[in-house]
Amino acid sequence: MIEEDEWRRYGPLPPPTGVAGQFLGAIFVSRLYVVLFLLQIVPALLLLANRYVPLALTILGAIVFNILCIHIFMAPAGLPLALLVTILWFLTAWSVRSSFAPILQR
Repeated sequence: MIEEDEWRRYGPLPPPTGVAGQFLGAIFVSRLYVVLFLLQIVPALLLLANRYVPLALTILGAIVFNILCIHIFMAPAGLPLALLVTILWFLTAWSVRSSFAPILQR
């Protein structure tokens, strides 16, 4: 049987402190979180529908890059998960790498 303390481990995380907390606070006060939410949901739905996959991965690539930078510079405790998300993005993007070839040409 799982004890009550076991369940608390999976509960909500405490809010970030320091610069990361200030940054997150600014995102919520300015309502930028609405834009960020849409920039994550719309490409996710496109990926699930298997439509416009390169476009969806390009948009999500920018989001993943920002997540990685936030965890590198402001909240290093979440860096392992950010690295996992980055690796998963690269694995997904690798399957449609030919679509990205024109972007990388001179």
